[in-house]
Amino acid sequence: MLGSSAFRLGIDDPITTTMPSELRIGVAGTGSFTSRVLIPGLSASGAARVVALYARNPDRVAETARENNIPHQFDTFEAMLELEGLQAVAVCTPNYQHVPMASAAIAAGKAVLSEKPLGVNSTETLAVVRQAAAAGVLTAVNFTYRSMPAFMLAKEMIQAGEIGELISGIVNYGQANWADPMTPLDWRMTSDAAGAGALADLGSHVIDLLFWYGGDVVAVAGADFIASDPRPVDLGPKAAPTASDTAAFVCDIGGGRVFSFHLTKLAWGHANQIYMTLVGTRGSLRLFHERGEEITLEVARPGEFRFTQVEIPSELRVEFAEFPAFHMGRVSRALLGEAEFATFADGHRAQCVIDAIRRSRREGRWIQIEAGI
Repeated sequence: MLGSSAFRLGIDDPITTTMPSELRIGVAGTGSFTSRVLIPGLSASGAARVVALYARNPDRVAETARENNIPHQFDTFEAMLELEGLQAVAVCTPNYQHVPMASAAIAAGKAVLSEKPLGVNSTETLAVVRQAAAAGVLTAVNFTYRSMPAFMLAKEMIQAGEIGELISGIVNYGQANWADPMTPLDWRMTSDAAGAGALADLGSHVIDLLFWYGGDVVAVAGADFIASDPRPVDLGPKAAPTASDTAAFVCDIGGGRVFSFHLTKLAWGHANQIYMTLVGTRGSLRLFHERGEEITLEVARPGEFRFTQVEIPSELRVEFAEFPAFHMGRVSRALLGEAEFATFADGHRAQCVIDAIRRSRREGRWIQIEAGI
């Protein structure tokens, strides 16, 4: 089993590290996750201070600012960008607004954290990647699994050659968010606002993990689907979702190596569950994650016909309540140029795969991946 020293290198001692700098960041958006997790995580990280807040609902802005001691409130995003001393912005708005807001922030010389997915198509994500590179602006995409110790330890083990070269894998990602047919229609279920729906929301995470673990996707075949019936709409008749709730696809990573994925937001019993098996030339890894439960990582080596649990040393674990601060600390240090994390280029690569999956369904064939970066 991989030694704890290699794992420590990967997570930079999450609880005790003293942060050398503090990022002055403004947040765009006051959605549930942003208000409950992202803003408190930034504030508790020791690496950032939320100094400004923008959203379209002024009452919600005032309430969130009061709860989190945010000193400056704005009714336009452009006005927030003009705040003196602002170094970065977090774009936590509906998906279709990610790239326009990120582009405006880059033009103003601000580092940018974007919620995933980075955008709604690879044409716009490529443009903002190139804009950030030309401006020399640091970027990040909120791929949270890159900060979860079990997922990080799996990467360390793969990089250390613990299971050899990756040759195949199976990834299942399920949520019950939309399983109840009486769940009201919201922007996440509409293609105009959310793009590819579940394929983008869930798929961007696990596609990024494949790239992060060393898979270079060269082609994909698959499809996304809408299985939901029309749903309630406030003060109106039911309306049908236009963004996917389910997807299945296969990624060819070259040399006869393939990874298969199944994603759905209709999975009763799954709060937020990822179950993956990664097969290598010298062994296999199996990882199970479910919100509210202990994440387990297991390994099987040559000649073994059972998996053995990989123990994460207690001093390196991040408790659930501490995770937002730990994760936002890593992201903030990346935007300060003091650490590495997923960038807009990584978000663009995931978007290229998402676009290719949708094209594969339309054309009924394998689609080659060309990121163009």
